Amino acid sequence: MFAMMMMIYVLFYFIAIGMLESAKIAERNHFLETQEAQYLKQCRYMEETARIRHDFHHTLHTLKMLSEESNYASLNRYLDEYLEALPVNQSVTYCQHNSVNALLNYLIPSAQEAAIDINLNIDLPNQLTVTDIDLCCILGNVLENAIDGCKTLPTGKRSIQLTVTTRLNAWLYIVSTNTFNGNIKRKNDQYQTTKKNGHGIGLTSTQITVEKYNGSAQFSNDTSCFYVDIMIPIA
Repeated sequence: MFAMMMMIYVLFYFIAIGMLESAKIAERNHFLETQEAQYLKQCRYMEETARIRHDFHHTLHTLKMLSEESNYASLNRYLDEYLEALPVNQSVTYCQHNSVNALLNYLIPSAQEAAIDINLNIDLPNQLTVTDIDLCCILGNVLENAIDGCKTLPTGKRSIQLTVTTRLNAWLYIVSTNTFNGNIKRKNDQYQTTKKNGHGIGLTSTQITVEKYNGSAQFSNDTSCFYVDIMIPIA
């Protein structure tokens, strides 16, 4: 009977371990799906800007032809029509890394619309050992969290400072500071979302992605600012 009890305990132990592992795998898959959705948004933005650049190539040829023909009336009419159809938000070059640059062009306008004072220091090469998907997931979560935090304050008190750079070709540093109203929720030493309809997985997803590269991610706050310090080895 003692041996049978021990066998039952061992069996329950392995069942419990299996259930915990399954739960961890399901949680990670959920984070990966969120990352994929975020990256697809970025890809759609990059495809749209690529189409605009391709169309602009044809526009230049048309302008050159009208100029060579000295058809200035048609040239002016074409320019007027083109300016009216031109998108208001133009692509800005923040860094050499194409995917990060596209992500920033996707998120920064929403911060500007919210009257957030943004101070950026982005210095990245075009290629890193961190994949584009993971890097954009980390930066996207950090920036979206910072923007949401700033929105808890009245305009005039909203600010974000973001530094993304490499050191000695061996480390990637992502440092972010944003103002917020000081209201936080924590559970099991982890930050929880304070938004009514928020999913609250942004920081956890960031932590998991950073640990994937044997890096470290630290989150902290005081009564007025939220801090993110991320360090990832890239050598």
